[in-house]
Order: sequence, then C-alpha cells, then structure tokens
Amino acid sequence: MQNTDSQKIKKSGDNMNILILGDSLALPRPHRIKEYDPINEKELAVHFKETYGFLLEKQLRADYPSADFSVTNRAQRFSTIKNIAQQFWDHLFYFEPDVIILQVGIVDCWFRQDLNGNQLVNASEFDLYYREILKLLEKRPETKMIVIGICPTSMKMEQKFPGLLEQISLYNQILKSGENFHQVFFVERAQQAVNC
Repeated sequence: MQNTDSQKIKKSGDNMNILILGDSLALPRPHRIKEYDPINEKELAVHFKETYGFLLEKQLRADYPSADFSVTNRAQRFSTIKNIAQQFWDHLFYFEPDVIILQVGIVDCWFRQDLNGNQLVNASEFDLYYREILKLLEKRPETKMIVIGICPTSMKMEQKFPGLLEQISLYNQILKSGENFHQVFFVERAQQAVNC
C-alpha cells in the first residue's frame, strides 16, 4: 500500500491537534485596542479569518483533504511567558497536542511607561519560565513545539524606547537556545527593524 501525503503526517483516522499559545499577535485585533469602539468602528487591523491559526488550518485542509486537523488558538491578549508557563501543564497534558506553536515575548520585553520603563518579565525571568516550559515538554516527547521569534520593531519605536531592538534580540536568543531540532524548532523572524 502506497503512503499518501496525509498518511505521512498522521495515520489515517487520527486527528492532528495543533495548539497555539501566545499573545495578541495570534488573535484578531483592532488598530488601537484602547480606543476601539465596536459600535462605531467596524474595521479591524486583523480579522479572525486573517489570523495565522485560521489560515494554517485552511491551508492544511486544502493540502491534505483526507487528513483530520484541528487548530486550537489559546492565545490571550497581554500574555507573557509567565502566564503560558503557569498554564502549560494543562495545555500539554489535557489538550494532548501533536504540535504547539508558541509565539511569545513582545509583551514580556516591551518597556512599560506604567512600570517606570521596566519590562513585565525581565530577561532572567523569561529564561527561567522558558526552561520550565521546555522541561515539561520533555515529559511528552511525541509533542513537537514550533517557537516563533519576536519580530523586530520599527525604528520609530526604537527611537521612542531606546534599547528595545537589543532586548528583542536578547529574548530571541533565549527562545532560540531551546531549539534541539527533534522536539523544539525555532522560526527566525526578520532581523532588521523597519524604517517607519
């Protein structure tokens, strides 16, 4: 019997469970969340059908029509690696994902005016929580994790928050350090800031 592409992904009849964990970058969102008025403003910056979780499931179904996929998006606004680490046991062992997509870090490393220019999660804490996640992941070796790097911010934001690009690079180094090429895979984002 010849294997089809969908059989290579999972055995026939199995469901491939993909779980997204992260912050608002995986969610629909308005242009300015604090000023958004859904009654008077109908246009979103990212609509649900434009989120990468929706697009991923749509593309997988198109490419592998006989395979059974589910993409569960558990991302939450303003989520940090600390929040994800606190819920990781439940996500890993109760959802039983085949693949976890982890996109986190920009909320953690951003300089906060309400915190006197500090970060919600400093680099040392970020590394500690990430190590906790990786250690738990080892307990379920059949689950693979794709870690999406933090995209550099614009030069305009770098001028407003000097040192932010350096912090993004540092947090990306922490995320990349967990890559082992058999269970954890890191996706590098653009390395240059946008000139706007």
